[in-house]
Amino acid sequence: MTTLQIVEVGGVVLHRYEYTATGRTYRNVEATRVKNGVVHEVEVYFGGAV
Repeated sequence: MTTLQIVEVGGVVLHRYEYTATGRTYRNVEATRVKNGVVHEVEVYFGGAV
């Protein structure tokens, strides 16, 4: 996995990354909401092949 970008927007950390599986490269984004140092929610947005 290779991190492409990590940013914080309004209390949500967005992590954009790409990885290779079965010879193809894909990109995903994870949105993680943290409150008082505790993860409360994680959403994963699955992208397609690049």
